[in-house]
Amino acid sequence: MNVGSISALNFSTTQRPDTIEQAAENFETMLIAQLLKAAREAGQVLAQESEMTGAENYLEYAETHVAKVLAERGSLGFAALLAKDLANKG
Repeated sequence: MNVGSISALNFSTTQRPDTIEQAAENFETMLIAQLLKAAREAGQVLAQESEMTGAENYLEYAETHVAKVLAERGSLGFAALLAKDLANKG
C-alpha cells in the first residue's frame, strides 16, 4: 500500500494516534482510500504521462476525504474489529 500517496491525511512517523481506536480508524481510512483509488484506476484507460492532468490529484483528494468520512462513521467496521483485536492483545 502506497501510504505516501495519501497526503491529505498528513500522517507522519512522529504523529501518533492517542488511542487504539484512532489508529484503527486511520488504518481503515487508508484501506478505503486505496480501494477507491484501485476501483477508479481499473475503470480508466491507461493514458501516457504526457496526457495526464492535475485532475488526478483532485480525484485522489476526494477519494481520501470519502474514505475518512466512511471510516469515521464506522461504515465498513474494520476499525472497530481492529481496535477490539488490538485491545485484547494489549
